[in-house]
Amino acid sequence: MFAADARKHTPGKNAEKENFSMRILVCDDDAAFAGQLAEKIEAIVKPQMPRSTVDCATDAAQLRALPLAKYDLAFWILIWAR
Repeated sequence: MFAADARKHTPGKNAEKENFSMRILVCDDDAAFAGQLAEKIEAIVKPQMPRSTVDCATDAAQLRALPLAKYDLAFWILIWAR
C-alpha cells in the first residue's frame, strides 16, 4: 500500500497493517550499494509494515549461511561485465 492509498482506508483497517510484515533480502557484492538500496527499500516499506525487516548479503558465504526460505522477497543485483 502506498501513501496515496492509505487515505482510502478506515482507521480499523490501519490497525491490521501493523500485524503484517515482510522479510526482504538485498544481495550484492558491493556492500555500500547494497546498504543504500536496503535503506531505500526500508524507507518505503516500514511506514506501511513497521515489523518488516531488510537484510543484506554481500558475499557467497553470507548468502549460504542465511535461511533463504524465511524471506518473502529478494533483490539479486547482477551486472554483466563486457
